[in-house]
Amino acid sequence: MLARAIESVLRQTVVDWELIISDDERTPGEGWAVARAYAERDPRITAVRNHGPQGQASNLGNAISHARGEWIKPLYDDDELEPACLQTMLDGLSRAPGAVMATSLAINVNAHGTEHAEKIGERLPFELIAQHDAHYALFVQDLDIGIPSQVMVRRDVIEAGATMKDADGMPTVVDLLWYSNVLRHGDLLLVNAPLVKRYQTGHTTITSELSREKLFAEFHALRRVQRDLIPTGQPIPSLSEADQQLRLIQAALEFRGGRLSTALRLIATTPIAGGHRLFAFWLLRRFFPGRFAIVARLSVGETIATPMPRERRAA
Repeated sequence: MLARAIESVLRQTVVDWELIISDDERTPGEGWAVARAYAERDPRITAVRNHGPQGQASNLGNAISHARGEWIKPLYDDDELEPACLQTMLDGLSRAPGAVMATSLAINVNAHGTEHAEKIGERLPFELIAQHDAHYALFVQDLDIGIPSQVMVRRDVIEAGATMKDADGMPTVVDLLWYSNVLRHGDLLLVNAPLVKRYQTGHTTITSELSREKLFAEFHALRRVQRDLIPTGQPIPSLSEADQQLRLIQAALEFRGGRLSTALRLIATTPIAGGHRLFAFWLLRRFFPGRFAIVARLSVGETIATPMPRERRAA
């Protein structure tokens, strides 16, 4: 997987990048050997040790500490970038000077190798969510930023303290906590094109062995943090309504997975009308991307540019 991820960086239409590979293994193993081999072949690649295993927050922080580019693009070893990923995201960010983070759509790849790209629908190529609306959008599930491999973050914001940090009782949502911290500093750019492949092929991940109830408890704690970041003066749904929305979203996922009895049981335990209303908007957005948004999306530019000749732009 690591070699596949690295090769996807080498195929980028942008050539002025640096790749920091941070190895979190307890002792140097196959991953370190692969990282060193690529670093010896290409001067743009640097391999560093994190002397782990210490987890994703520490490992990402270690990689970022060695980076020099204006924009930081995480890429986990089980993901892959489409060739125009860096160029497209940088083009969008050049049109949105107030943005401190960008996120793209993804292509999900299952165990059989079948690819399912997230639907663009009626979403505009580049859309902006203003900083004062971003935390509200996260709280009511009006926004799905995705996994860290889908985002790009301005380095000066990270240096100002917006780092990914471990949090007690929330080991699997540290990326979502990180996004909330970053968005305290500026706007979010939505790049509505599938630019990252996420491989859902049965390999062990951070959440794969976590029970539904433990995961729900983490998201409940996350909602408390997100709610406190919403600017005053906005009407905010209660935590109970947000919890009920999460239960209904889980019911929808259980139903999609063919577990009808579990889905019905979850639906039966969600009596709060406000939670049903929030869930209805979430469901409608899944069926009709680009419509039924709660928080305003501002248009940025007109179209996603087709790949241009290779140029030197730092990432």
